[in-house]
Amino acid sequence: MFTDDEAMLFVAKMESLRSEDPSTKVGCVIGLPSGDDIKIIGFGFNDFPNGLQRREERFLDREEKYRFVIHAEIMAVIDALSNDGVYDLRRCTAYVTHAPCCSCMAVLAEVGIKEVVVGRQLEGWTDRFPESYRVSQEIRDDCGITYREVEIKEVMCE
Repeated sequence: MFTDDEAMLFVAKMESLRSEDPSTKVGCVIGLPSGDDIKIIGFGFNDFPNGLQRREERFLDREEKYRFVIHAEIMAVIDALSNDGVYDLRRCTAYVTHAPCCSCMAVLAEVGIKEVVVGRQLEGWTDRFPESYRVSQEIRDDCGITYREVEIKEVMCE
């Protein structure tokens, strides 16, 4: 049996598998409380903008990739805001497979997300970009965003 957080992170993990990035696959879903359930209103994974050619060198050269890629959190917010229904993101939670960078945390704060749940981080993950994650923490603290890490359970499907 899964908790709601575990189930949402599992969906975010499945969404991350859509990424063509060979080194880092990140997924995010935006969940809106709906009675006893959570309705997913936005899906995102790290990807290039629509129409941008997916040339191999853009994925293999990290600096080149960073110039073009849109992060999963931003893709999920765009998806949530482009839905037919009009949703108040201030009631929503972002479920992300990895800790959001400072740019993504700023976008989540700007649209009013008040809670971010992430999969438990691999050792050294935030050490890759320490300044970005320091600023991310400052944004969430100043903006009153609740932040929790939850273990993503591995599930075997037959």
